[in-house]
Amino acid sequence: MELPLIDVLYQGTAGTLTEGVRTGLLIGDATINGVPCDHLAFRQASVDWQIWVEKGERALPRKILITTRYQVGDPQWQATLDWDLKPTINASTFAFKAPAGSTEIPFANPAAINGETP
Repeated sequence: MELPLIDVLYQGTAGTLTEGVRTGLLIGDATINGVPCDHLAFRQASVDWQIWVEKGERALPRKILITTRYQVGDPQWQATLDWDLKPTINASTFAFKAPAGSTEIPFANPAAINGETP
């Protein structure tokens, strides 16, 4: 299963998103879900991709479209992104509760839990 958005987001945060880009263009202004954006398009060896980036201070990606040129028919994948930058998340969301009947598997090296080296 391919998850192309994961690659885009990872490379964007790692600063490698434009590595391998042969050409890039600023297409122009666009609006995605009521948000003013810059529409950019890029070409790599086997993939074309477009990204709509929110104008202003936040510069969040609002839409991504990826065209896979190495597959028959040049299939496309796209996602429209909505951002909640101040989510309300309860700490209990991250509390682990083992399912009934489960068995704990001990670590092979208990010292590593405390950051100690053997």
